[in-house]
Order: sequence, then C-alpha cells, then structure tokens
Amino acid sequence: MLKKSLFWGMAAVLITASFGFMGCADEPPKSDAKSIIAFSVNDVEGAIDEDAKRIAVTLPANSEVTALSPVVVVSKAAQIIDPGTGAAIGEAGEAANQKQLPAADFTYGKNYVVKAEDDSTQTYFVEVTVLPEETEQFVAVTVALPNNAEEPAVYGAPEGGVILSRYGKTANAPAMALISVDGSDLWKSVKWYIDGTLFTSNVNIIIIKAESDYTLSQPHAITFVGTKGGVEYSKTIGFTVVK
Repeated sequence: MLKKSLFWGMAAVLITASFGFMGCADEPPKSDAKSIIAFSVNDVEGAIDEDAKRIAVTLPANSEVTALSPVVVVSKAAQIIDPGTGAAIGEAGEAANQKQLPAADFTYGKNYVVKAEDDSTQTYFVEVTVLPEETEQFVAVTVALPNNAEEPAVYGAPEGGVILSRYGKTANAPAMALISVDGSDLWKSVKWYIDGTLFTSNVNIIIIKAESDYTLSQPHAITFVGTKGGVEYSKTIGFTVVK
C-alpha cells in the first residue's frame, strides 16, 4: 500500500511539474523591425535612403506642400508615430502594413518615428521638393559620365561657376539651380553635399535656391557622389549667391 501511495504521489509531482514548465515556456521575442518600406505623396513615390534614414519626394511645379497626406508602408508589427500628436497611427499589423497619415506641412521637411513591436524606434526625415515652373528663371546643370571617362563632366554650368540671385529674374543670375545626373537609372548610392554637409541622398535631381542660408558673394560648393559600374565617382560644382 505504501509503495502505491509513493508511486501515485511521484506521478502527481511529475505531472504538475510538466504543466508548470509548459506554462513557463519562453514567449517568442518581439520584433525590432522598424523600417519605412514605401512612402508616397499625391501618388508620387519617395526615394528612400535606408542608410541615411532620409526620404526624398519630388513633386510637379505648383504643388502645395503645406497640407500633404502621405501614404506609408512600415515593417510587420511596427507603428508610425504622428509627428503632430506623438500618438501611434493605427494598429500594428501582422505583415508590412500601409497607413494613411494625417495632413502635414512639409515646407521644411518632416521627421517621422517608426516604433517596433519591442518599443525600439527609428526616425526618418522626409524632404519634399517642388520642381520650378518652366516660366521661372533657373539654370539647369547636368552631371554625366561620358564613355571611357575617368571622372564625371558638368554641362550647363558657366565656366566661373553658377551665380544665383536672391532676386534673380534673368537667365544670367536666376534665383535657383536645377542640378541632375544623367543616366539616373545606372547610378547607385547617390549623395549630394553642400559645403561638405550632406544635403540629400538617393535622388537624381536637386534644386538649390538663393536663400539666406548662403553667405552672399562667398564661394559655395555642391558635390555629387555616386557609384556606377561598381566605381564611385564625385564631382563638385561651384556656386555663388548674390543679391
């Protein structure tokens, strides 16, 4: 009788322990994925530079940028934070999920924070550029790599450099410069620097305006850096801002 009692007692302990271990099984780790996979404004896809965490959107002339409602796709189980309220937008999805964001003013760009399932965060900066009207005075400059050339060439820039005027109304001293890279689909890892500081990346066209950020009558530099055929190239274009 004693042996039977011991047997059933040990069996009960083992069964209880088994259920205890099952109940204490480790939960799967929460995802740390927090990427913006796609970003669009007015049906225009933005160019995402994942390394720099920057997104560039180029809109047609006359586009309004003070109340844009982007559409964004974020990682599985991630949420995007409304920069105006700090609140998460929508529910976290089981797969990469699309969200319509509230209208925002992109005049000076906008930061968006993506929150992962594990509560870690990542910030992306979104910059919106509006192309000039054809009637506006601007200088068009192109960076290109001619066949068998060892370095890019610049077309459209005056020999002494680009001159921009804050009140520019003439072709000789316009108020803005539109700078693009030729054969854009063949270039990778494109970056643009102004006076040594990263201006934007992963875009093949930029607009420089004669704004108060630039010291008058002092030399400034726009540097293009890009990779083509596995080789990295760079080219610097000088410009000066006058009244």
